[in-house]
Amino acid sequence: MVDVEILGIGITWHGKPAALNVIRDISSRVKGRQALVEAKESAEYANRTKSEFLANMSHEIRTPLNAIMGFSEVIEKEIFGPIGTGRYREYAADIHASGAHLVSLINDILDLSKIEAGQMKFKRGRVNVARVIEASTALLKRRAETGEIKLAVRIGKDLPALKGDDRRIRQVLFNLVLNASKFTPDGGKVSILASVSAQSGLRIRVNDTGIGMRQEDLQTALTPFGQVMAANKPDITGTGLGLPLAKSLVEHHGGRLELQSKPGEGTKVTLEFPPMRLVA
Repeated sequence: MVDVEILGIGITWHGKPAALNVIRDISSRVKGRQALVEAKESAEYANRTKSEFLANMSHEIRTPLNAIMGFSEVIEKEIFGPIGTGRYREYAADIHASGAHLVSLINDILDLSKIEAGQMKFKRGRVNVARVIEASTALLKRRAETGEIKLAVRIGKDLPALKGDDRRIRQVLFNLVLNASKFTPDGGKVSILASVSAQSGLRIRVNDTGIGMRQEDLQTALTPFGQVMAANKPDITGTGLGLPLAKSLVEHHGGRLELQSKPGEGTKVTLEFPPMRLVA
């Protein structure tokens, strides 16, 4: 069987109307198009399978971790009686802290998997942006109170509410503030600013004077599991999930995330939500 393409035009031949038909073999083109469709479907299936696997594995790992965290906390706080040796309490505290870190990591993996698989459900409500920003700064208050860093929070007057999922917007801000805190050394500054305008909508900006990134590393930082290693701070590591997850969550709220950074000067993350997402 051969795939053909027939092109016909009307002509005049010796004073009489006639038709000129051109028949062309397009078998190779059809096969190439079919191959592209099959490759696309295969890639989508592989990506969906990966996301489902990660989601299932995340649940499987999180269940025993919750037990580890619970029992380690019981031991650390000596709920059923004294342990006897202080070092055991320290070990229990370390186990609990490690478990909490793993649960946080698994939650991020699970969220990314749900987003990629199109299974994440978002609640519709009113997000008090000012309150969310204030809550996110709790991560920095201890360092600010001890003078390790300077903290500046500037929120515009009469900031409107945002249509969206309060929990997810909190997750975005906590991730961004956590990154700013992690990569800003003592003596640095972290600023959180929020403003609104009728034309551009809501803008939230998290600035830090930390170690920063090179221009060529910005795309890596926005890629899941993409880790940007800092030459001047090799001891600072991350999972490479915070920024990609924040970007995906913002985009699911109709907004966009912009990342700017320079080595030695710090990083600026800007969130923009269109006017249609705001509630007066």
